[in-house]
Amino acid sequence: MTGTALEVARDTVISPLDTTQVQIAMNRYQDGLKSILNESDYQHFTDKRTGEDKSFPMRSAWRKIAFWFNLDLELVSEEIERDGAGNPIRARVKARATHPNGRFAEGDGGCSIRERYFQKAEHDIPATAATRAMNRAISNLVGMGQVSAEEIEGDDGAAAPRYGPEATQRDETNLARAVEYLLGEPIPPELIERLATDAGGYLPKIVARAVQLVAAQRSLPSTEPQPEPEADPTAIEPEPEPDVEPEKEDEKEPEPAPDEPEA
Repeated sequence: MTGTALEVARDTVISPLDTTQVQIAMNRYQDGLKSILNESDYQHFTDKRTGEDKSFPMRSAWRKIAFWFNLDLELVSEEIERDGAGNPIRARVKARATHPNGRFAEGDGGCSIRERYFQKAEHDIPATAATRAMNRAISNLVGMGQVSAEEIEGDDGAAAPRYGPEATQRDETNLARAVEYLLGEPIPPELIERLATDAGGYLPKIVARAVQLVAAQRSLPSTEPQPEPEADPTAIEPEPEPDVEPEKEDEKEPEPAPDEPEA
């Protein structure tokens, strides 16, 4: 912008948009969210301070909103901090969302290994940071700055998942094995999806653990006394043998001893 253009811009009065048009736009936005999002796009949390149940849009919700507004999404930068052994311990990502009219907004996202257990830290930590950054960029541009569920997960002081921490990939694998043991066949593909939907968009760790404990209990030998087998009512019992005293042998009189010879 040239110096002359800058002076003109400074002299221009900044006026707000027409409130009627803004109200129409807000109503369209709220109605649109109800049309394109469903319950599985939200994650429910319980506020630790107030005990109030709250719901926040997840990654799937923000991607639908970005598609709805025809936004272009890109990662601007990524920084990964590692420990002495080269393992990732912290990641910070900056993302950008751009509207076709040229307007854009950026968002930062971070993730630390201290937040929770990561099964695949090399992938999960940067990916979680990128998800938070992308959600924040979309929210800053068209989402009225609404907080995403992935951001709440990283805020230890604000809220916690309604049904406890999320199951890891290892938990899901063990859950599949336990169900296969109990049913005698591979786990139905829709089972985990149904459990995640009922829990508000994620699979609680306690659910996977409970199924594993049930399977382990089934595999233990029973310590209860086994009942005696019931008698067959149609079976014919053998007649008892009569009590017969054994015959006594005839007592014989002892034979007399032979006479001794005379001397």
